[in-house]
Amino acid sequence: MSTGRSEAVGVEVAGVTRRYGEAEALSGVSLSVAPGEFVALLGPSGSGKTTLLRILGGLEHADAGTVAIGGRDMAGVAARHRGVGFVFQSYALFRHMDVFSNVAFGLRVRPRARRPAAAEVASRVRALLALVQIPEMERRYPDQLSGGQRQRVALARALAIEPSLLLLDEPFGALDAQVRKELRLWLRGLQERVGITTILVTHDQDEAMEVADRVAVMRRGRIVQAGTPETLLENPADAFVAGFLGEANRIPCAVAAGVARFADDALPPLPVRAPDGAATAFVRPHELAARPDPGGAFTVRAVRPAGAGTRLVVSGAGLSLDAVPEAGAAVRRGDTVSLRAVAARVLPG
Repeated sequence: MSTGRSEAVGVEVAGVTRRYGEAEALSGVSLSVAPGEFVALLGPSGSGKTTLLRILGGLEHADAGTVAIGGRDMAGVAARHRGVGFVFQSYALFRHMDVFSNVAFGLRVRPRARRPAAAEVASRVRALLALVQIPEMERRYPDQLSGGQRQRVALARALAIEPSLLLLDEPFGALDAQVRKELRLWLRGLQERVGITTILVTHDQDEAMEVADRVAVMRRGRIVQAGTPETLLENPADAFVAGFLGEANRIPCAVAAGVARFADDALPPLPVRAPDGAATAFVRPHELAARPDPGGAFTVRAVRPAGAGTRLVVSGAGLSLDAVPEAGAAVRRGDTVSLRAVAARVLPG
């Protein structure tokens, strides 16, 4: 009995460019994805991530560069011959077909010589519905399902053809926050069980960081940086990546002789490894410590619980920042405090 498993393949994208008139949607993009790897394409709207996904799937062509899937050059290979499964934000289910028929569709429309027997189709569909945890819904229609259930049907349909590559285009964007969080963790577990190479397009950094082995951050048609979530957070390539990923305060500073100094002495000078000149310090809330100080430059505007600790919102020196109380310090709303950056990523610009 098959449950949609096929041999995982690698993906190689080299120098891919795509233009629409004068506008360049992709500019010399290169990316390698290992067999069985889960990679997220992350970036703001208009960064080129969906265009790259559609080129991988054969739904659009590249004006320059190459795409290889499983070592095979995809130039001139139609979408239906690429062995790719697609899942879209809109689900794209056939409303006049029940769940069983939606999942079976890709198998039933194969050329007769490659079409499985009816009994095999039924066996595969039911195994997939069990895999995506909705076996009891095979006779329901899309309008009778929740958004999360429809997305599971869409995933089962994509897996039914036993693709070597799964492409996901904002698959949870239409769902509410709680369902989205539950489904993305479920999806990661499913991907690990099936072992399929997967590329996810998303603008949601939490989604990318939670499910992907590696994240490729895109901006203006280019991949700015690709790496593990930990690498991107700890060693961002530039100010865009540092500001786009994670939760961080942005504090202007100037670097001279390996020391970052802040306007109006808002924070104590900070030793850094950065070139001289204007820069921005990206400081996460848990790295910014506040202590009561009658002569401090900041006032506590809000105090709220955050996990096992406390989060502060402070303002002063033309800034509004998120911080935490220094160890052992009792800080209340309205207190005047001074701040100290325990750590920071300081980048030019």
